Amino acid sequence: MSQAFSNLQRCRHVNLRRLLLQLDREGLNSWLAQSDLLGLTQPAVLKRMVAGSCIADDVAREIEWSLHRPSGWLDRIAAEPLDR
Repeated sequence: MSQAFSNLQRCRHVNLRRLLLQLDREGLNSWLAQSDLLGLTQPAVLKRMVAGSCIADDVAREIEWSLHRPSGWLDRIAAEPLDR
């Protein structure tokens, strides 16, 4: 695994955790509710990503699309908080 790929995955995981914390604060705290909002087919997919599995490009873009964020938003180190 390349260093660039590792950095990208690290960034996606950090931003995903930040996003889930914000959703939790807003009352969306079940795996089902969060995965539905993020455009994921099953809560198990979200659980695996939180546990550290790879966040594929297409999944990252789906999350961004579901949140009305620009493509690449999840890949940036200083991704702004979710505006809801």
